[in-house]
Amino acid sequence: MMRSNGSGRWSARWGATVVVTMVLLAGCGGDELAFISEPDECGDGVEKTDLAGGPGGEECDDGNRRDGDGCSAECLLEPRLVDVSDFETFEFRRESAFGFCPPVGAIFRGRVAADGAGTATFEGLILRGDARCQGVAIPDAECLDLEEFTRPLGVEEEAELREALRAVAVHEQRPNGCDTIAFDPCLVNAFQWDTFRVTDFECRAPKLPDAEVRRLLRLLEELVRDAG
Repeated sequence: MMRSNGSGRWSARWGATVVVTMVLLAGCGGDELAFISEPDECGDGVEKTDLAGGPGGEECDDGNRRDGDGCSAECLLEPRLVDVSDFETFEFRRESAFGFCPPVGAIFRGRVAADGAGTATFEGLILRGDARCQGVAIPDAECLDLEEFTRPLGVEEEAELREALRAVAVHEQRPNGCDTIAFDPCLVNAFQWDTFRVTDFECRAPKLPDAEVRRLLRLLEELVRDAG
C-alpha cells in the first residue's frame, strides 16, 4: 500500500519490517525521486538511513531499546568516556582529507611531552597564512606559513590539562550509512595520547563527537595563548 504524508514523501510497505520511501527532490534539472529503504522501527536490528536528510534516521541499531550499550534507546550513538590523563605524549594534528582547509590563526600541530621528572613541554605550529597554497591542486603543509612555538608547562597547567583529559567522550563504532554514503571532509582533526589515536572523521572509529573536538581544541588554544 502506498501513502503520502503531505510533504512530498510517499511510503510503500512490503511485509512486516521494511518500508520503501520515495522522496520528491527539487533540483537544478527538475524534480527527481529518491528511493530509501527503511526498517520499521528503532530496535529491530536493521539500521535505517534517511538518505534525503529528513528526520527519523538511525545512527545505529543494535537490536534493543536500551541505553548504556553504545547505541541508545533512540538508536543514537552513545559515547564512552576514556581516561587519557596518564599520558607521556599528547599530540594534535590537522590532517588533509578530500581537501585541506585548516583555519588561519589557529593551532596546526601541537605536542605535550612529559619527561617523567615532573616537567612537561608544549610545542607546535600555528598557521599564519596559506597564500602560497593558492593554485595548488592538493594543498598540504609544505605551502603553509607556519610559526613554531615551544615552552615549558607549569605544574598547575599540566595538572589542569590532565584533569580535563580524565573523561574524553569517544564513539567506538561508525555511524549508520558509512557503507553506502561517501563522506569527504576537507579537514580531519586527529588527537593521540601515546598509542591511543582518535579523529573526528565521520566514518572512522573510534571517533570524537563534535562537541568533544571543540572542547579539546579550546584546551590547546588556551595553552597557545598563554605561550604568547
